[in-house]
Amino acid sequence: MVATRAFAADSGPPDPDLCVARDGCSVVKTFDAGRDARGAKLAVVQLLVPSLVAADGTQCLGDGPFEYWLLRRTGSVADKPQLIMKQCLTFDLEPPEVTVAANSINTSFLGNGGGLRNSFDMSYSLSPLRLTRQGTCGFTALTDMPSFEESWIDLTTLRGEGDALSQFAPSQGDSDEALGCDESRAKQFWLVVPRVKVDTTAMQQGKAALGTCAAFLRPDGAHGYITEGAPDVKDPAELRIVAPAQRTLLIQLVDPARQPGKGNTIAIWASDTGKVVMSSDAEKDITSFVIDADSGAVAPGARPPVPAPQVTYWFADGGKATLFLVSLPSADALSAKTFPSVTVAYHRAASASQAARTLATSKFDRSRADSLGETINVAKSVACAVRNGALDIVDPGPVATPIMTATPPPGFE
Repeated sequence: MVATRAFAADSGPPDPDLCVARDGCSVVKTFDAGRDARGAKLAVVQLLVPSLVAADGTQCLGDGPFEYWLLRRTGSVADKPQLIMKQCLTFDLEPPEVTVAANSINTSFLGNGGGLRNSFDMSYSLSPLRLTRQGTCGFTALTDMPSFEESWIDLTTLRGEGDALSQFAPSQGDSDEALGCDESRAKQFWLVVPRVKVDTTAMQQGKAALGTCAAFLRPDGAHGYITEGAPDVKDPAELRIVAPAQRTLLIQLVDPARQPGKGNTIAIWASDTGKVVMSSDAEKDITSFVIDADSGAVAPGARPPVPAPQVTYWFADGGKATLFLVSLPSADALSAKTFPSVTVAYHRAASASQAARTLATSKFDRSRADSLGETINVAKSVACAVRNGALDIVDPGPVATPIMTATPPPGFE
């Protein structure tokens, strides 16, 4: 074992011997991880552990295997070392990249798929150990058709975004440097709608509003997409959206500037194949309908879904907020088990004092299904509860450790 000190400047006790009685074990590197919110000093120790095997007994492949241990010390008092990660690669793929920063550890995994490549990134706070951000990137490893789609979400705020480049025909002049996800080359953009487990029945009975447990849109030009009109930082309108169950949206509208009965609407476009069918004909799969923002009445769009969507609504926050619970119908048993690509847009009609404005979750082009927005399921990592009349993010509890085994995430095999 290589002798290293995680807290070399401290006069406290020496670091624990994490390799005691472990054949072939050695310290690879010790990372300074700054301090946590309470001021405790943090360090992460990477160990090479040749005897480590996967949970099912499978032999580890490639580099490693490794363990990552968290050391925490307040003054001269050291907490018990905590095993936070095991890196045991069980597929013949690139090993994940692991980095440590101030009170955080981050992993990045790149999977193989022939002409399709995927990466999966996760960030955790160390103290307390929590998943704080996740992101994905999928792209074609074909130089003549460099398409990609990427998205990320901050699990502490539920703020997330996505972008993509869909190439329906081969392009010219692309090189290897053009492969991968690159927002500067993207042509489709959206805000991520989080999928979180929510008791909507209790919310409706208690007339609860949406708080921090939702994505939010504002007409300021920085939170959502203005598809009609111009951004206005003084506009008081706000839209909050969460997906509380399979094929269900909960939408909250607050807009004291709107004039009821003037044609204010919430439009919803959805497709079960928009991000899958690599064809310019994919827009034929878009369904749409419109909700009257003042009465809750539903009207069909250009291609209404069958069966008709179900919409219920209630008022919260003293009548300032209107919440719409929207059930998105499915055409068959297969689509019933999935969540469609979806875009939500609030249109406020023009009046004598203001121009019309439309605020949407994506830069939606009605002729292209690939411009629809997306949801991300974070139900296993985020907990929400009603507090003081609003649905807010709450402490999800401790993360099961080790947080990663370094086998490909689901879908990367």
